[in-house]
Amino acid sequence: MILDSAFDSFESVFLLVWDDMNTGIPKKYAVFCGNIGLRVKFGFDFNSIDMADEINKTNIPILVIQGIKDELSTLEMGN
Repeated sequence: MILDSAFDSFESVFLLVWDDMNTGIPKKYAVFCGNIGLRVKFGFDFNSIDMADEINKTNIPILVIQGIKDELSTLEMGN
């Protein structure tokens, strides 16, 4: 499996998009409401999708490609 610019969590992707929307609604409240909506409509929430946990459960070799100048998916996320 090859991950190019891997994000550390689904929540971090959501918050990245949320910040760009400039809604004025606090992040914690948006995540709280987002979790409710995801659970009701799809049966999972942000905490159900933890990349590190899922990677630890697999025996498939994974190559993570992380750009030093990537401002969206940082080196910390790749680690």
